[in-house]
Amino acid sequence: MYEKIQEGVDVKTALLRAAFQFGYTTVFGVYSAFLFLRTGHLVAPLMAHAFCNHMGFPNFNEIFSHVAPTRYYVATAFVLGLVLWCLVLFPITSPHLYSNDLFYVTT
Repeated sequence: MYEKIQEGVDVKTALLRAAFQFGYTTVFGVYSAFLFLRTGHLVAPLMAHAFCNHMGFPNFNEIFSHVAPTRYYVATAFVLGLVLWCLVLFPITSPHLYSNDLFYVTT
C-alpha cells in the first residue's frame, strides 16, 4: 500500500486495493487448507497455487468488451466454470480417493 501511495495513487484507492488483495488471498488460503485437509497431501494446494498463479485473477471486465452474442458466451463460461467447480469440489477431494486417514476415519 505504501508503494502505491508513493507512486501517486490516492489513499482511498490504495486502501481498497490492499483490502481486495487481502480478501482474495485469505479466501485462497482457506481453499488451500481445505485441499490439504481433504487430500492429506501438500501436492493438492501446491498445484492449485501454481495453477492460480498461472491463470491470474479472473478479468470480469472482459465480459463487457465483447459484442452481444459473444458476451453471453463468455459470461456463461464464467458462471458454468464456477458452478462446475462447486459441484466437483467435494467428490474430487474425497479423502477415500487419496487414502487420507490422517484427519478422517475410514470405514
